[in-house]
Amino acid sequence: MKHEWLGIPDVLVKKLLANGSLIICVLAIGIFMEIRQPGNGFFQLTGLCVIMLFCRFLFMLWIFFRKKYSILEGEITDIRNGSGRGRFREVEIMEQNGNREWMYLSDGEKIRLGGQYRIFMRDGEIWGLEELGVK
Repeated sequence: MKHEWLGIPDVLVKKLLANGSLIICVLAIGIFMEIRQPGNGFFQLTGLCVIMLFCRFLFMLWIFFRKKYSILEGEITDIRNGSGRGRFREVEIMEQNGNREWMYLSDGEKIRLGGQYRIFMRDGEIWGLEELGVK
């Protein structure tokens, strides 16, 4: 791993920080709206949202500290644009042992053909993508 914080890869730490920031922003907006329009239930709705986001945050912490995720490391050998609804790309990854695996990545992910990547996932859900360089 390039960088780690308490045993958690840097890519996953950034995901935790983003979710923590989201909790703070939702709480701040809810408090502001309750001050501006008292009695309309904004604070109750904000409290519910913050509780759910905090549960998600704790779930992510549990996964990351207990290492309940899998790591796929390999080279991108083929990229196909997805068809149909949604914005995704179909990507073929060739592992070191020669196994090839297809997976869907968001169009927002910056990937290059021939690049080496480490993908962190759990139950088919991608939690992080780390570029290792170009071969």
